[in-house]
Amino acid sequence: MAKFVQKNDRGRYDLLGHPNSGTQSPQSPRFAGRVAILIDGLSFSTTGEVVSLFHFNRKAVFLGEECGSGYYGSTAGFIVWATLPNTGFQVKIPLFRCTLAVDGYAKDRGLIPDIFVSPTIEDLLADRDPVMEKAMRFLEKK
Repeated sequence: MAKFVQKNDRGRYDLLGHPNSGTQSPQSPRFAGRVAILIDGLSFSTTGEVVSLFHFNRKAVFLGEECGSGYYGSTAGFIVWATLPNTGFQVKIPLFRCTLAVDGYAKDRGLIPDIFVSPTIEDLLADRDPVMEKAMRFLEKK
């Protein structure tokens, strides 16, 4: 592992040589229209990272409920399982912390949507998707 990581000036380690590390630039052709992203508590892990970058770079409007992941990244990568000896409970322990190059947001929150929409139990029972409906109305506006 030592050849794949390097200690940085913050006392943490950076993954070296990964094609997704560093600043990414859009390539042509690219979509230049309006973007609406639907989020809720089940938006976590890589989804949370993607929406944070879209938000930080002001590339979309967000609808729904608070994102289920932290704004600054997630823990992932290699995962080990540990079995607690007294209870037999098993826990997953991720060994990598993925930190995004973003700032200016609450450290203890997920992304808060620009337009808050929370489905009710009645919506779920009637198979309605008020978040998607609101997003479509938003995108149809000029």
